[in-house]
Amino acid sequence: MPSYNASPYVREAIESVLKQSYPYFELIIVNDGSKDDSDKIIRSFHDSRIIYIQQDNQGQCAACNNGFKKSSGSLIKFFDADDILTEKALEVQVKVLNNTENCVAYIQWARFYNNDVTKKNPGPPQVKGDCLPMDYITWQRNTPMLQCGIWLFPRQLIEPNGLWDERLSLINDTEFITRTILNAKELKYANQCELLYRTNINSGTLSQTLSKKSLDSALLSIDLVAGYLLQKENSERVKILIAQSYQMLREWAFPKHKSFIRLVEKRLDKYSEIKIHYRGSGAIFNIILKMFGWKAARFLQYYYYKMRFPGSSN
Repeated sequence: MPSYNASPYVREAIESVLKQSYPYFELIIVNDGSKDDSDKIIRSFHDSRIIYIQQDNQGQCAACNNGFKKSSGSLIKFFDADDILTEKALEVQVKVLNNTENCVAYIQWARFYNNDVTKKNPGPPQVKGDCLPMDYITWQRNTPMLQCGIWLFPRQLIEPNGLWDERLSLINDTEFITRTILNAKELKYANQCELLYRTNINSGTLSQTLSKKSLDSALLSIDLVAGYLLQKENSERVKILIAQSYQMLREWAFPKHKSFIRLVEKRLDKYSEIKIHYRGSGAIFNIILKMFGWKAARFLQYYYYKMRFPGSSN
């Protein structure tokens, strides 16, 4: 569990792990140079299964890697310090991996907003069943949710395929998880448990809050993922997913980061035969999208949030 300035949430995240019905685990918390009350909150827990590591701020990927190096388990879950794991998640994931080789277990996820876990949204339709890794990744024909807490990995699958890429800071989990599960034989579905994914909506949009450095990380991540996917399967479904991923970055950057948008568009030129699907974002956005196109919709959305959250713009 990497943690950076997560004091409003880390207690709830730790409690959700300690309450697991499967008791045989170690919880390695890596405090990545937090400047808030995280240290005090983490130290308030007295459980022999907790291993606490403090480091200077190095980023999530370095924190995950340092935690992994301190771990001893044969099964590994990476888990964010602001999310919640339902009580039977570990038990069911361990069970479905029993007597399997080179497989990864996954669970469902649901989004909850502004810290109210009682009002969760299951998000888009999700895969529910054992499947091949490429089928999971390309199932929606759009950028899939590859949040780290969904997965339970065998240690023997992680080690030969490399740890988290410490060059990355945004959608770094997409790169690591894609690279790792593509080397699995099968993904095993663990039913009736889920990851609860926290989203705070009162902070503007990505167009306001993303820096050029973050966008560069996201672009590198998608470039790497595109390479992994094409190496495994040079197919239409893979090209659709890659094109949609680049389009996602173009939407994130629009209209603020013009030079970055040009870089993304050069990559999209390679997939000019792919029809891009533009993602909706609320009723008004969808109306503008349908009538005037995605740029007009994003432009109005950007300035709406800029006025509503003036402090969020970099």
